[in-house]
Amino acid sequence: MSIESTVNQINTQTLQYAPAAMAGIMAAEQSTASGESKLQAVLDGIQAGAHAGEQIPQPQVAAIAGMINLFVSIFNALGVFKHKT
Repeated sequence: MSIESTVNQINTQTLQYAPAAMAGIMAAEQSTASGESKLQAVLDGIQAGAHAGEQIPQPQVAAIAGMINLFVSIFNALGVFKHKT
Protein backbone atom coordinates (compact mmCIF):
# COMPACT_ATOMS: atom_id res chain seq x y z
CA MET A 1 0.00 0.00 0.00
CA SER A 2 1.44 3.37 -0.98
CA ILE A 3 1.62 6.31 1.41
CA GLU A 4 -0.81 8.23 -0.82
CA SER A 5 -3.45 5.50 -0.76
CA THR A 6 -2.97 5.10 3.02
CA VAL A 7 -3.47 8.83 3.58
CA ASN A 8 -6.51 8.80 1.31
CA GLN A 9 -8.12 6.08 3.49
CA ILE A 10 -7.66 8.08 6.69
CA ASN A 11 -10.73 10.15 7.49
CA THR A 12 -12.24 11.74 10.59
CA GLN A 13 -13.60 8.37 11.76
CA THR A 14 -10.15 6.81 11.47
CA LEU A 15 -8.41 9.76 13.13
CA GLN A 16 -10.46 9.36 16.29
CA TYR A 17 -8.40 6.20 16.90
CA ALA A 18 -5.06 8.03 16.45
CA PRO A 19 -4.35 8.44 20.20
CA ALA A 20 -5.02 4.75 20.82
CA ALA A 21 -2.90 3.81 17.80
CA MET A 22 0.04 5.92 18.95
CA ALA A 23 -0.17 4.61 22.52
CA GLY A 24 -0.35 1.05 21.22
CA ILE A 25 2.57 1.61 18.86
CA MET A 26 4.74 3.00 21.66
CA ALA A 27 3.85 0.06 23.92
CA ALA A 28 4.36 -2.54 21.18
CA GLU A 29 7.76 -1.11 20.31
CA GLN A 30 9.00 -2.28 23.72
CA SER A 31 8.28 -5.87 22.66
CA THR A 32 10.75 -8.15 20.89
CA ALA A 33 7.96 -9.46 18.65
CA SER A 34 8.04 -9.10 14.87
CA GLY A 35 6.64 -6.00 13.19
CA GLU A 36 3.63 -7.94 11.91
CA SER A 37 2.91 -9.26 15.42
CA LYS A 38 3.23 -5.74 16.83
CA LEU A 39 0.76 -4.40 14.25
CA GLN A 40 -1.69 -7.15 15.11
CA ALA A 41 -1.31 -6.47 18.84
CA VAL A 42 -2.05 -2.76 18.34
CA LEU A 43 -5.07 -3.55 16.15
CA ASP A 44 -6.31 -6.15 18.65
CA GLY A 45 -6.03 -3.62 21.46
CA ILE A 46 -7.94 -0.95 19.56
CA GLN A 47 -10.60 -3.43 18.49
CA ALA A 48 -10.99 -4.81 22.02
CA GLY A 49 -11.52 -1.32 23.38
CA ALA A 50 -13.89 -0.38 20.59
CA HIS A 51 -15.87 -3.61 20.84
CA ALA A 52 -16.38 -2.98 24.54
CA GLY A 53 -18.39 0.05 23.46
CA GLU A 54 -19.38 -1.39 20.06
CA GLN A 55 -18.12 1.76 18.33
CA ILE A 56 -15.68 0.69 15.60
CA PRO A 57 -17.16 0.30 12.13
CA GLN A 58 -15.52 -2.76 10.56
CA PRO A 59 -14.64 -1.02 7.24
CA GLN A 60 -12.46 1.35 9.26
CA VAL A 61 -10.18 -1.46 10.48
CA ALA A 62 -8.12 -1.46 7.26
CA ALA A 63 -7.77 2.31 7.39
CA ILE A 64 -6.71 2.14 11.04
CA ALA A 65 -4.12 -0.53 10.17
CA GLY A 66 -2.81 1.73 7.42
CA MET A 67 -2.67 4.65 9.83
CA ILE A 68 -0.70 2.54 12.34
CA ASN A 69 1.81 1.60 9.63
CA LEU A 70 2.06 5.24 8.55
CA PHE A 71 2.75 6.36 12.14
CA VAL A 72 5.40 3.65 12.53
CA SER A 73 7.06 4.82 9.30
CA ILE A 74 7.04 8.41 10.53
CA PHE A 75 8.42 7.40 13.94
CA ASN A 76 11.15 5.37 12.21
CA ALA A 77 12.03 8.27 9.91
CA LEU A 78 12.24 10.64 12.88
CA GLY A 79 14.48 8.23 14.77
CA VAL A 80 11.95 7.68 17.56
CA PHE A 81 12.40 3.93 17.15
CA LYS A 82 15.78 2.27 16.90
CA HIS A 83 15.99 -0.97 14.95
CA LYS A 84 17.15 -3.90 17.03
CA THR A 85 20.30 -5.63 15.86
